[in-house]
Amino acid sequence: MGFFDNLWDGVKSAGGWVLDHSGDIASAVGTVGKVAGLLTLDNSTHAFSADAILNSQAIETDSRKLAKYHQNFASVSDQLAATAESGVKAPPKTTGKTTTVDDSLVGLWTDPKGLSSDGKPSTSMYHDLSAFMGTMNIPVSWKDDSGHVHDTVNEIGQVLFAKTGPQALVELSKSENPIAKVNAEVSTQDGYIHACHVYYPIPMGNDNNSLHSAIHLSYTKNA
Repeated sequence: MGFFDNLWDGVKSAGGWVLDHSGDIASAVGTVGKVAGLLTLDNSTHAFSADAILNSQAIETDSRKLAKYHQNFASVSDQLAATAESGVKAPPKTTGKTTTVDDSLVGLWTDPKGLSSDGKPSTSMYHDLSAFMGTMNIPVSWKDDSGHVHDTVNEIGQVLFAKTGPQALVELSKSENPIAKVNAEVSTQDGYIHACHVYYPIPMGNDNNSLHSAIHLSYTKNA
């Protein structure tokens, strides 16, 4: 986990963590395979070929699904990242000079809690989002002209993690398409952040879920 508290950001280690900790490996492996097919369907202009992929997955044996698991997990990670990046709104055109920094965070939230009872991101998810923003030199707080201090991590995390709590993920996991996407936009002292979070729950047993996700941030500021 290293740099982060609650997020495995290495594809191989994240995929391995699921197998090591899931109480329902068949469901976990099956979900990753299903999402791989659904993302192929979303990104394909050939519906027939995508449907064929989903149908072939439905008749695959558990051992075959397990054999393809790591390949599917890596493929899904790449597709989540691409979907999050393409989902970020383009920065508005301005007359002054600006600079834009983009980056993606792809990984597995091992114990996603979404928002706390006060409506703010849970402690571990707040920490990891803050750490990611720090790598991009995005200010985590700033004071406006009225003297109000804005917590940038909190403001953007409230939107990105609004439906990633345990109960919300249980409900999402029951849907035919368990992939969710949410956009957020917040101001900073010298610009603004556009973000997109694409994710799906992986069942870990006993109504617990990990969260395979990609967050793309685009930070535009005055040059």
